[in-house]
This record gives sequence, C-alpha cells and structure tokens, in this order.
Amino acid sequence: DLSQIRMLIYGQPKIGKTTVCSGFPDALFLATEPGYHAHKVFAIDIHDWSEFVEAVDLVIAGKHKYKTIIIDTADIMANFCIAYTCSKLKLSHISEAKWSKGYDFFKKELDLQLNRLFQTKYGIILTSHTKTTDIQKRDSSISKTIVTLNNQARSVILPKLGTIGLIKMQTFKLSDGSYI
Repeated sequence: DLSQIRMLIYGQPKIGKTTVCSGFPDALFLATEPGYHAHKVFAIDIHDWSEFVEAVDLVIAGKHKYKTIIIDTADIMANFCIAYTCSKLKLSHISEAKWSKGYDFFKKELDLQLNRLFQTKYGIILTSHTKTTDIQKRDSSISKTIVTLNNQARSVILPKLGTIGLIKMQTFKLSDGSYI
C-alpha cells in the first residue's frame, strides 16, 4: 500500500526520477520544471511560491482523483520559498537578515506548507538531484553522493520522510562487446 508513502527520490538529471514517479498510483505532479512533458501525467505547473501554496490548497480540498502527490523538484520548490522569504522580508539575499531571521522564516514557511501536505491521506514523493563531493580523510579520500537540497531545506524535509531512494545507473560491457 503506497497511499501513505513519504519519500524522496534523488539522482542525476535525466536519470529517470520523473519516469519512476509517473508509475505511482494516480499521480499528480506539482511540477517546478518541465521534465514531465515526455510522460503522460497530470501536472500543475508551479512557477513561484504562491502557485505552490495554491496547489497545496487544491490538493488538501480533496476534490480530485489523485492518490500520490509528486513535488518535482524539491530543490526548485525550496528556491521558490527562499525567493518568497526575501520578498516578504525585503531582502536581496536570505542571509542578510540579522540573527538568521531570514533562514528561520524560510524554514517555518517551508515546514508549514509541507506539513499541510504531509498530514493528508495522499502519498507524497519529492524529487531532487545529486551532487558528488570528495571527503578528504587523513590518508585517503572518498566520494559521497548527496542530495542537492540546501542545508535549511534538507533540515526541514528529511525528518518528514519514511524512505529516501537514490537512483543510479551502471553500465555493463557484455561478452559481445556491447553495453547495457
């Protein structure tokens, strides 16, 4: 039963996150980027924070057939919330507010809207991209693949999730010399 799934799917751009999400039951995309156009999905195009909040209002009203709500991508959704925060607090950058008040406002607003969604009966899936960072140890280094959400968004979103999935692609050389 995927009706109450709370999940983040992350991976490189164009690896198939939207394709995977399109297979969830009665999915509605809250689309912050046009990557879904190659799929037959239902979507609400989101261009700013006010449109995201309006979409959340529509989902919560419940007068629809959708069972899974996909936020594609959470990175851009968080950036919309940052832009809203800056506009509301009259900042040119969120870090300008004294005593971290810009970041506090952002986190409270993001938390408020996501809680409204997460308290519904619908499955909620967020997508994000990856970045690889090298971590230097005393005598070696390792590469780590992490989600591209900024630290403040990550601190709000990750505790709400039950599942986090990384999509990776691996190429194999077959005995006939071809690759899959």
